[in-house]
Amino acid sequence: MLYKCEKMAITPPEKLIKYNCSDEYKRHILVDKCISDEISSLWEKGIRTTGCCCGHGRELGFIQVVDDDIPKMLQLDYVNYIYPNDFGGEKRIDAFIPKTYGHIYQGYSKTPLG
Repeated sequence: MLYKCEKMAITPPEKLIKYNCSDEYKRHILVDKCISDEISSLWEKGIRTTGCCCGHGRELGFIQVVDDDIPKMLQLDYVNYIYPNDFGGEKRIDAFIPKTYGHIYQGYSKTPLG
């Protein structure tokens, strides 16, 4: 089963998320709706995300954070994202597997995980 992913605009806490290409702060961020509550919860805890995707039922989802917030994610028992074998199967220290919808790393395949 594939996820029916929709994007939704959510509002980060004031002054939390900067644009990648300027010093301005983002007022709204488009996030996959199915992980939007988890992202909002992380923001409320002061964790600054740099990207996220639910995986759309095809791949393992991820939540990327700024380097300074990696220890916070580990304290919250998040597991590091693991690149697909196409990219060496290495852990990525600034990216984590979402807890929403039971994202569990069981290896990658060409079939949907949903």
